[in-house]
Amino acid sequence: MSGRPDDTLVKIVGYTSSTIKADKVSKSIGYGFAFLARVIELYAKKSTRHSQGLSAVAGQIAYARYVTRFTGVFECLEALKNGSWVGTDDNDHLKRVVTLQVYSMLLYYPLEHASFVGFVLNLLAEQERQLVAKMSLTSERERTAKLASLKHK
Repeated sequence: MSGRPDDTLVKIVGYTSSTIKADKVSKSIGYGFAFLARVIELYAKKSTRHSQGLSAVAGQIAYARYVTRFTGVFECLEALKNGSWVGTDDNDHLKRVVTLQVYSMLLYYPLEHASFVGFVLNLLAEQERQLVAKMSLTSERERTAKLASLKHK
C-alpha cells in the first residue's frame, strides 16, 4: 500500500465496494476467526472461553455474509447488462464462461436466500416451541400447586 493514509483508504473502499469483493473480505475474516478458535482448542486440548468467543464471532460473520449477499442479484443483473465482469481483452471463450457464471449466480443467490430464510424460520420455530413448552410447564406446575393446596384444606 502507499504511504498516505488517504490512498490506503481509497484502495480499501475501492476493493470492498462490490458485493463479491466485500464478501471475500468478510469470508477471510470469518474463516480467520474460526481457524484461530480451532488452533486455540488444539493447543489447549479443549474448548476455551476464547475459542468459543472466536467461534461465535465467526458464526455471526457468516450470518452477516448471508445478509450482505442479498444485493448480489442486482450486481449480477448489472453484469449481464453492462458486461462488467468481463475484461476488454478477454477472448470469446472466457467471455462465455464469465457470462455462464453470472447466470449461475442469478440462480444461486435466490436459492441461498431461501435457504437462509428457512434456516432462520426453523430457529424461530424452535424458540417458539421452547417458549410454549416452558409456559405449559409453568401452567402445569401452577395447576399441581393449586390442587395440592386444595387437598390440604
